[in-house]
Amino acid sequence: MKFSVIIPSYNRSRQLMLTLAALEKQTYPMDHFEVIIFNDGSTDDTVPSLESYHPPYRIQVLNSNATMGRSAARNAGVAVSAEDYLVFCDPDFLVTPDFLEVHARYLAVDNNRIVSGVPNLWRSVFTHLHPDFSEQEKLLAARVLLPHGLWNEQYMIATDLIEFVTPEDIRNQTDVLPKVIADWDVIDSIKVQFAQTDVAPWLLCVTRCLSMSKQVFQSVGGFNENFIKYGLEDWELGYRLHQRGYKFASISEVIGYHQEHPSAPRLEDENSDNIRLAFQQHGFQDPEFSLFSLCSPADRVQMYKNVLRILQAWKGSKHAAYRHTARGITRACSRCARELFKQPDSPEHRRLKLSLLESFMTADAVYMENTPDKDQRIKAILDEVLRALNLQTRRSMRTIRRIGRKRTKAVGKRRRTAVGRRRTMTVGQKRTTKLAKPLWRRITRIKRSRAIRRRLPRPRIGAIKRIRLSKRNSTIARVTRSGSIGSVWSSRYIRRPD
Repeated sequence: MKFSVIIPSYNRSRQLMLTLAALEKQTYPMDHFEVIIFNDGSTDDTVPSLESYHPPYRIQVLNSNATMGRSAARNAGVAVSAEDYLVFCDPDFLVTPDFLEVHARYLAVDNNRIVSGVPNLWRSVFTHLHPDFSEQEKLLAARVLLPHGLWNEQYMIATDLIEFVTPEDIRNQTDVLPKVIADWDVIDSIKVQFAQTDVAPWLLCVTRCLSMSKQVFQSVGGFNENFIKYGLEDWELGYRLHQRGYKFASISEVIGYHQEHPSAPRLEDENSDNIRLAFQQHGFQDPEFSLFSLCSPADRVQMYKNVLRILQAWKGSKHAAYRHTARGITRACSRCARELFKQPDSPEHRRLKLSLLESFMTADAVYMENTPDKDQRIKAILDEVLRALNLQTRRSMRTIRRIGRKRTKAVGKRRRTAVGRRRTMTVGQKRTTKLAKPLWRRITRIKRSRAIRRRLPRPRIGAIKRIRLSKRNSTIARVTRSGSIGSVWSSRYIRRPD
């Protein structure tokens, strides 16, 4: 199994060189993978650093004069890749020596599934101290570095980049790296939610550490290049993969660390533009996407997935009341998404968002309780918010009318079936078949059904028989040579012989 490792980079030269040095220490054979770097219009020393870099593995460097965005950069890397399997990696993800070996082992189980490093890819490492770090970020760095004697109080006012780990430390595997790894991690409950694939498994599709076959990637058209700003381009790809029926797998081992860097530029880049692009691409009806109008799963993954679990269970419930509530909540989320798409700062979107978010948080707390009446309590919470948003009355009356029509049709069908059954009666000296309402339908079925003809008696050829069908209707039938009913007359309907 051979890999093409795709790494887009924008002004991350120091972190990128550490990641490339870590790939030199892979336990996977060097001739079984290539590394493709896409320089997405960087203005730092990325280009000269890569020109002087000569690793033991194959490497391709693609340079762009303008910033194209992460989606276009990764698609361009895939376009020049030579291997059948792809590994997407970020320039600030410092991989461990078994990085590619673990991916190969998971893909060997099923080469059509998507393998993700989530939720064990958020461990932090302070390889550099950036002058653009906020005060809080510098305090976090001090918490990690101070116990190992790597912190100086002058770092709080430093104006230059301070390097704690060098590429030579990675190549020689010195003891510096363990000293700069943060001792905190994402809490276990959040890890469990991300790793579960019963609902929204595509949340595992995070390109910091992701692998799949090139055939699977190309089957959905790759990344959507309309996503230029930060965020959501990898989840949108995962959603399309999920719609195609591909499975996702989570790596349970830690195979890399995120090199901390200033988060202010990234936070400034995050806005609702990419969410609106996703709505434009996939619509507003699926709650897996419409819930993004309330909050990001990265912030409230437990609430997000529990709401989906409630809706999934209630949509298939045998109780109409639960199905009705599930439809109402789905419509409310769709309406909130539409308001976000039309005008993100509108008062209507803010009202819907705050009301739904508060009720979902309460429902999530009840859902986590192990009580027998939690479904009733959750239903009461969700029905209350639907009434408050005036989203229940009109729809419920429409539903009642629709159910009433269905019941009327069902009762009418049962009545017609019962009335249309054949019964035997005596006509003159012989027994024949009495047909009840509806008159013209039953006569037509007699004339066209051989089974009914076989049941009819064989009266005298040429005889004319009057068959009483009801108190007011009767039919005259002439017996033909074949022994079946010939021409049929009635006061309202005329049928020709076969």
